[in-house]
Amino acid sequence: MTDARDPKTPRPESPADHLSAEPGGLLMRWLDGEVTTAERTRVRAHVATCPACTREVRVYRALFRGVAQLPPRRAPGHAAASSCSRR
Repeated sequence: MTDARDPKTPRPESPADHLSAEPGGLLMRWLDGEVTTAERTRVRAHVATCPACTREVRVYRALFRGVAQLPPRRAPGHAAASSCSRR
């Protein structure tokens, strides 16, 4: 980002300059494929020019890949039985 008074002078980035990766935030919704076409365009353009958000995307994509590779696990028998009996 540049300073409005002098476009050639970089200004420090603020948290407001970045997309939110919080649950329900625009970056997380984009990663989940839950955005509109306009939002998708906005996020892609931002990530293409923002090193901090690019890093964030890489971290979350690596996390998602790692979780997807975990072996499936079954709930213990007593947990499945107790959840069915609460109805």
